[in-house]
Amino acid sequence: MIIENTGFVKCELVLLGELFFFFSLNYNPYNNYNDCAINIIFRHMGIILIYIVFILFISCGNEFGMTLTEVSILNDLPDLNSVITEDSVNEETIKISSKICSKIRDEYVKAQYSELGSSDSLSVASNKLPISDKISRNRHLNKKLNKSIEYIHSLCIEITLIFIIITTLNIMVVIKDSNNERKELQGFDGKWYYKCPLNEVDLPLNVVEFLGVIYLMIKAKKIWNFTFIFKCTKYIGYATSIWIFLGPLINLLSNFILKDRSRSTMFFNSIMNGICYLLILILFIWDKVYYILIKHGNNINDFFIGEKTDMCFLHKSYTCECIKNKSKESQEVLKKYIEFYKYCCQVIIVKNGRLQYISKSNKNSMKFLIE
Repeated sequence: MIIENTGFVKCELVLLGELFFFFSLNYNPYNNYNDCAINIIFRHMGIILIYIVFILFISCGNEFGMTLTEVSILNDLPDLNSVITEDSVNEETIKISSKICSKIRDEYVKAQYSELGSSDSLSVASNKLPISDKISRNRHLNKKLNKSIEYIHSLCIEITLIFIIITTLNIMVVIKDSNNERKELQGFDGKWYYKCPLNEVDLPLNVVEFLGVIYLMIKAKKIWNFTFIFKCTKYIGYATSIWIFLGPLINLLSNFILKDRSRSTMFFNSIMNGICYLLILILFIWDKVYYILIKHGNNINDFFIGEKTDMCFLHKSYTCECIKNKSKESQEVLKKYIEFYKYCCQVIIVKNGRLQYISKSNKNSMKFLIE
């Protein structure tokens, strides 16, 4: 369940990207054009695949995750001057969870209290709003949520096209430069090394990847304290810190400082990059492997952050340890939220044995509600 809900395809793409990258290390240092071409093509294919999955996780968390402040506003908590009983706490917890779930399905501020039962001690201020204000607010929030869905849909298509374009261009450059004369230069270590003409392509790709990782880290920092996001999103945030310093930056520094591609320089880059992507792989898969081994793979709370929305009514806090509601209702809320994540990332589905493209115009929160 942990792999399925996190995204089986996403996990496979990260593993494929890691496989491509470590396969490329077998051809570095390189002594001829073919080895150089294999190294550059597979290395950058692997890096881009990993980046695609990470930017998708971070972007979904940024669009659909919530801060504790937003959750507090959403819940619009009642005045708790009255005596709090265990029954009232449970009833209010269900009410909060239901409202959060409905937010996902685009109608999260509509009055649902009649379905859950009403009580003077549990009435909320939002019920006192005029009907016209409620309708206006619902339309605004519905429009905002649908924009987020459209953004994620467009992002899925764009990053797929970018991967195809970059890979195609790399292959075209490899074919174009395959007839260049062999050149050998003497490095700082006094040894002669093969100068690959594809190094002129490798440098700008390293720059683009370095800037991309910086952008990824900035986005990851924004959702650091969000709730209703996958826990692996935070591990991706840790991974970006390692990625910046041990990834493309190492290649750029060796390029600008050493200014040669001697075997010793390439060997150093390979070791540092290998450590970098091994740590990234560990950070991404450790929780999945661990929870499956201890047979907690079906426990949503172990891989999805949602428990912070449980409120301690005594301390008016979401972070204290007094209340950790693990009720069936809250579990259903998390399942629904995860389904919503999966729905937003779907671009192509299998229907009646055929691949079917889901257009952006047909994908919105109301469609999710109906389905």
